[in-house]
Order: sequence, then C-alpha cells, then structure tokens
Amino acid sequence: SPAGCEMSGANASSVSKPYCNLMVAIASGKAVIKVLPSATPYPAISLTTQTATLVGPGRDANPGAAFPSVDLNGSGTLTLSDVTVSASAGTAAVQCRGGGKLNVIASSITSTVNGVDADDCATLTIDRTRLSTPGRLAIQVGGTASTSYRIVNSLVVDSGSAGNVHPVRLKSSASGTFSFNTLTRNNGSVACLNNQVLSNSVLVNNSATPPAGCMASTSVTDDAVTLGDGAEPKLSATTKARELVIDQATSVPQGEFLTDYFGNQRPKGKGWDKGYHELE
Repeated sequence: SPAGCEMSGANASSVSKPYCNLMVAIASGKAVIKVLPSATPYPAISLTTQTATLVGPGRDANPGAAFPSVDLNGSGTLTLSDVTVSASAGTAAVQCRGGGKLNVIASSITSTVNGVDADDCATLTIDRTRLSTPGRLAIQVGGTASTSYRIVNSLVVDSGSAGNVHPVRLKSSASGTFSFNTLTRNNGSVACLNNQVLSNSVLVNNSATPPAGCMASTSVTDDAVTLGDGAEPKLSATTKARELVIDQATSVPQGEFLTDYFGNQRPKGKGWDKGYHELE
C-alpha cells in the first residue's frame, strides 16, 4: 500500500502508481501481475475462484517478493513465479484445495510447516523451485481429489524428519511426471502410493530409507554420487557421476528440459544430465 497507489482495479496501474494490494490487482483482470520488490513481506495470498499469475523479481532477488503463506481454496488457477514463500505457521506454506490449479515456477519455499500441500488440487506444477522444510513434508500430492502433477527441475533439501520420513509423497490419487529433480540431505526421499515413476532424478545422501513404492529405474539412488554444500548443492564431476548421472538421462521428451534449475542450457555435452543440475 504505497502512498498514491491505485485503489481501483478498473483503472490502469504502473510502476510509479501500482495497485494498492494484490486483491485490487487481481480484480483488474490482467493476465500477468508484476509483484514489485519489497524489503518487507507482502500479506498472505488467499484465492478461491479467481485466475492470477504473479511474477516477482526473482527466486533469490534481494529484496524479493516474499509471502508468509499461499492458500488456493477453490476452483481458481494460481501461478507463482520468481517469488519466495516463508511460512512458520498454519498447515502448509502453499496449500491447494477445492479443486484448484496451482503452478509454482522458479520460486523458493522455506518453511517450518509443510511446504506444498496439494491434497485436493486438480493440477499441480512445480518447476525450477527450491523447497526446504526442516522436520516437515516438502510436497504432498493427491488425497481427497485426483491430482495431475508435473514436478520437474526442482530441488528438495534439508526436509523431512523421523516422523515424516520421505518429504515428497505422491499419494494414490496422484499421477503425472516426476523428472530431473534432485533430493539430498533429507530424511528419506520419495514415497509413492501408486507405483509412480521417478525418472532422470538424483536421490542421494538422504538418511533413513530409499524411495518407497516408486518405479525409479531411471533415477539415481547411489550415495557414491556426491553433491556440493550450501542451499543449492551442485553435482560434482566424479567418476561415479560420469557413470550414473552425466549424459545419462534417457527418454527426454522432444522440446522439453532445455534448461536446468540454474538456467544452464540442456544438454551441454552428448546428452542430458540427470537431476536438477546440468553440469557438462
């Protein structure tokens, strides 16, 4: 709510005179809403039947566009791109219920509650997104509704706990694509309740148990593959990585996965590298 902001969605906005808040911007009916950088967090997002695409300044911009929580509770469609969600209260940082459609693109979700809870979501897309939810679930898909998901080019790190083994849970009513993801330093990795396929992903250096109930014939679970440190661990060019990961991806759909999480071109060499990071 900056001074002199535009209070009516019926009027045009500009960088010098932005809409006063997101609900006014959404009411404008614009296809894409640019969320300006802010040194303080925005209010929580709550949508029902509206359609909104919110594009922030970048996943790691400083200042960026941060929200304490996101709730899509209805049949609407919400796309979040280049924003941050940092939650410390509630059920989940990002929640989709009521048959909505949720897309989380090139964003960051850091939470002491569950990350993305799409238990009652029609469709879910998570692409080029980092999720870190210490002690809690990072992604839960399917449950009370049949959910079609696309989880690609993303990172789940430092998530899960002894009571929440496997920070990613693909439940029996969920089906879709899980490909080119990396899960590391978690308590467990992925639990599948309907033999979902984990393709071209790297699931290494996670404690507890290996993937449960999943078909993971093209994914790597060998802890001899080493990744770097930090919030976004990158693949190291070791002998084991060359044997199992680098140029080893199979059945890549034509015209897809042309960049990795970091924006690197895919492929760099003879073929695509498995996981969220294209090294060489």
